Amino acid sequence: MCNMIDYLMEHGDKTMQERPFAATDALVLSQLSYVNWSGIVTGRMDPERGITLNEILRRGKQRQIARGSFYGAHNLSLVCLCAASRRFSDLKLYGYRDCCDGRENLQFAALSFLLPGKKTCVVFRGTDESLNGWQENFSMVYRFPVPAQEYAASYLHQAARISRGPVYVSGHSKGGNLAVYAAAYCGSHAQCKISRVYNFDGPGFWPEFFQTPRYKNIADKVRKYVVPESFVGLLLEDEGKSFMVESTGHGMAQHDPFKWELKECKLKKASHYDLEKRQRGEALNKRILSIPKEDAKVVIDTFFDVARKRGIGRVTQLRPEDTIAVLKTFHDEKLYNRESVLVLGNLVFYFIGVPYVGKKSGKEQGNHQMPQQESCVES
Repeated sequence: MCNMIDYLMEHGDKTMQERPFAATDALVLSQLSYVNWSGIVTGRMDPERGITLNEILRRGKQRQIARGSFYGAHNLSLVCLCAASRRFSDLKLYGYRDCCDGRENLQFAALSFLLPGKKTCVVFRGTDESLNGWQENFSMVYRFPVPAQEYAASYLHQAARISRGPVYVSGHSKGGNLAVYAAAYCGSHAQCKISRVYNFDGPGFWPEFFQTPRYKNIADKVRKYVVPESFVGLLLEDEGKSFMVESTGHGMAQHDPFKWELKECKLKKASHYDLEKRQRGEALNKRILSIPKEDAKVVIDTFFDVARKRGIGRVTQLRPEDTIAVLKTFHDEKLYNRESVLVLGNLVFYFIGVPYVGKKSGKEQGNHQMPQQESCVES
């Protein structure tokens, strides 16, 4: 098995002049967006004020890098290997933004990298552990755009305006969704500079988004990478080129980029998938899309309000009994659409690791082989 860490150890000596920037590199840089760069990387949108990973480690910032996020210890290893590699060591980091606003239900972070040849890679962070961030995620079911999407479009507009070369846009999880939205809504001048948009297992959009001229202008540049068992990449709808990547994890653990497999410097195409799990995710997504947005808003907002009253501030504190208590409140008050409550319950249970609540599909189940094609997905 080869993952991002192995990729850096085995191929980090190749510069981007020797091997051009590709999807695997975008995944590495997207993962670096999860690091807390506050006080380390400038917030100014100015590459001249940027700092390299080498310089960061020389300043002794390892403890801060390892602290926080879902991937703390792994992120420190990733940063150290990037700093030691010829491929990433001299990239300049700049334009770091990290915003969290409970009044807007906003959680947003972004970072820019200056690549060789005056190219730029803009990366957007996925959801952190804050309840605030997860509420914004869930609100995509009824709200468009969400605050982070608008922030992302503004950020990309600024980054592309000062870039002197092609621009890559990338993100993992919610960050992938932000990358696609930002590319569509950053303005025509910025769109002309975009070379590729990488969406790593990010949620989709409501169908009407794909009919907008703004999205159609960048549709051919978008590449989406999903894993067989993660529901995140199935949420809402998508169109365009999508690739299924092999993962060593199971269930939601497949969403972890450190578990994604690589082969010959490229993301490895999934060889099989569990049809039952895939069908469960697809069935849940259809139910989500069928709920009136007004009902979804009431149920989701109430759920998170009640969770906060129970003293929960981070999703890692959310226990099955908390979810059950909130759902009981819905039942007792009889003020909510029953289907909306059931769907939200299934969604929350899925994300915190409780088995799906619902009927199994009557179709054939078990492991299904992927079509025999190339073993690596497009870069």
